[in-house]
Amino acid sequence: MQCIPITAETNAWLLVRGRRSLLIDCPCTDMAARLRDAGLPAPDAILHTQVQEEHCREWGDLAGVPVHVAADAVEVARRSDAFFADCRTQWPLDRRWDPEDRGMDRYGIGGAMTERPPARPLNVAGVLNPGQAFEWEGLRLEVIPLPGSGRRAIGLWCAEERILFSGDLLHAGGFLANFYDLERGYGIVRGHHELEASLRRAQGLSPERVQPATGPEILDFNADAGRLLDALGRLLAPTVYSPGRRPAHERIARPRFGLFQRHGD
Repeated sequence: MQCIPITAETNAWLLVRGRRSLLIDCPCTDMAARLRDAGLPAPDAILHTQVQEEHCREWGDLAGVPVHVAADAVEVARRSDAFFADCRTQWPLDRRWDPEDRGMDRYGIGGAMTERPPARPLNVAGVLNPGQAFEWEGLRLEVIPLPGSGRRAIGLWCAEERILFSGDLLHAGGFLANFYDLERGYGIVRGHHELEASLRRAQGLSPERVQPATGPEILDFNADAGRLLDALGRLLAPTVYSPGRRPAHERIARPRFGLFQRHGD
């Protein structure tokens, strides 16, 4: 199997067997033309690790190709009426403050929509449920839940080749691809804990190759995941005050944690 990177603002990964191909994520609207110019076969299907605008641009010249997304991202991918009905853009007057979820909505925070749906509806033909697998041309891709950078993020694990398609779980070097997608509600760190669990889940697979949705191939996943886990541990450590010293949460090596990589960098 060939695994060919196609890079635009973010990454796509084209899996090729013979004259057939499968596309993981799609960051450009002219993907069919790019593949044709490179002498590569058009994809039989497109799988998404995360439904966000920058990863979902097949509506351009691959609009008819079947698309598969995480089960709870289907309405986002379809830009359905149900999705927009659940996108709250204001805090209702009769809504009470819940100290547990602190404004967490299905698609946003406290009346602010935080999802970035595709610019046009995708041709959703199937769902990718954690614990199940997508099979194509004798290749088996297991669906791994990897929430963190987004609530509905998944990874695709090819045990045969020991390759993990990790989405925006991690950027090479031990950085976050996007800090803001960790937010779940006002002043809660649920997304940070989800990321921590997802990093450890991915480490448990012992992948030999990790292909992210943003940035270059991750060559030493355990080391890079360890760096981010260490930074998360410092960030989430209990705050301790000492006379004459800045609070512990201000003494954290913030520059190292905060140097997340923006899409396209």
